[in-house]
Amino acid sequence: MGRAYELGRRALEEQVSVVELASLHHQVLIDLIRTSENEQRKEELLRSSAEFLSECVSPYEMAHRGFQDAVKALRQLNETLEEEIKRIAYAVHDEAGATAGCSPPRASGSCYGNARSAAGAVHAD
Repeated sequence: MGRAYELGRRALEEQVSVVELASLHHQVLIDLIRTSENEQRKEELLRSSAEFLSECVSPYEMAHRGFQDAVKALRQLNETLEEEIKRIAYAVHDEAGATAGCSPPRASGSCYGNARSAAGAVHAD
């Protein structure tokens, strides 16, 4: 069965799809069963071909699991970065508000009035 695994690995490297691989397997199996006259041989072919196909697609399974792990890690990293962006945005907002002499934003007001008053005081001098 090592040869089946190697065949699957090569197919994956050559970007053969799982559907193409299964289709080829099916075509070959049909030809083998048609040419076999012994019923016991046909059953043996079916069993061994199932094992062969499982080994062929195992590299695809491993690649798929690796992809899922990478997606999960990237999602977690994205969430961490989004939280960091929020933290930085709040820090910048708070710092800008403190520099302009503003209180934190309220639903009814903004720093605009305070900044305008401060600018008017500077121009009045």
